[in-house]
Amino acid sequence: MGLLSAPRLNESGFFPTHHTYNQRFGTLTAAYERIGYKQTDTFRYTHASNGIRILHRRLICELLCIRFRLGQPLTFDVKRQVLKIFGRLSVSIAVLQWLAPRGRLRAGWALHLNNLQPCDAILIARMDPANVAILDCHLVPRSKFLGPRFRFTDVNMRRFRRFRLASLSAIVRLARGVK
Repeated sequence: MGLLSAPRLNESGFFPTHHTYNQRFGTLTAAYERIGYKQTDTFRYTHASNGIRILHRRLICELLCIRFRLGQPLTFDVKRQVLKIFGRLSVSIAVLQWLAPRGRLRAGWALHLNNLQPCDAILIARMDPANVAILDCHLVPRSKFLGPRFRFTDVNMRRFRRFRLASLSAIVRLARGVK
């Protein structure tokens, strides 16, 4: 297909794994930049099915429809894959696949912050346990996450209840409170 990705590098018998590139260049994206490779999507779902990519695009389309339907100040930067609200608030969009319990890890949704563009807030869309539809959406300030990864579980989701969107149209109202 002509696209580079961590899974494709890992599966190849000719190239080092993505971990080698991370150690040598800091990130796989930095290695891509060194060779002049242009990524087609800046938001990547490294081990995800095509269904997640489709839901991600559908979510972007719904947000842009809100802009036209309500005349809200939303724009989408296709190159950076970042939503802008009021021309000042940058929002990365993350569709999170439901993950079954594994070892000591509870069932939940893993957010990998190093896959996101720099932003003020993250629109988190959690998938249902069958990973076929979006369960709910939350607009969470980026400052709520300190580490490179966060795992949402049924237990810790209570902390994020106030960031839950009743509908995607509520994103503009909730964005006013994001600092």
